[in-house]
Amino acid sequence: MAIAEDIIEKVQQKELDTKRLRERWNSDYDLWTLQPYTGAGAGYRAYTSNEPRTNAKKAIGMLAGAAMTVRVPQGNDGRDSRDDDNAKERFLLGNFKANDERLVRAGVSGTLRQAMAWSLVIRGTTCGRSQIIRRNGTGRALAEAVPWDPMDCFWEYGPEGLAWICHRGSILRARLPSDWGLSSNDSSDEPVTFWDYYD
Repeated sequence: MAIAEDIIEKVQQKELDTKRLRERWNSDYDLWTLQPYTGAGAGYRAYTSNEPRTNAKKAIGMLAGAAMTVRVPQGNDGRDSRDDDNAKERFLLGNFKANDERLVRAGVSGTLRQAMAWSLVIRGTTCGRSQIIRRNGTGRALAEAVPWDPMDCFWEYGPEGLAWICHRGSILRARLPSDWGLSSNDSSDEPVTFWDYYD
């Protein structure tokens, strides 16, 4: 099991290794936010086109609005097996819908597919965490999929696929008990950095 110091060291090294990629992501984000164009040179008028944002919004809309198909292979199964496979498909679609409702209640802007579409168009990749979790005290299990901005994520591949991934973020100290179940006597508005690591 990895210890905190090792995780932080891995993340810092991966941040150095991907510095040029992250600089490109920042310049792509500047196009999305329509930062004023300043490269016209002396004696020329500068014009900031909205074309990058318009094209990105069109692509995001197409990706987020595309029909989602969930298929469980049926082959030459009997009637009972086909009914089970259909129930699995409905269960998966229901999990996606419940997850989107939970994301909206949590204050995430848009659905999982909208967040993934934005990341794909603006960053060129998408990532997040999906898992079955059990809520403490309720005994209920639910499927949870959380989109992450790739700018805040660091990962490495091994011979069998993804070796590890870490989402770095910040949280207010006062929210530690409710969000992470950690005790905190400090209710200040000062944020603390967290590393959400999986291997």
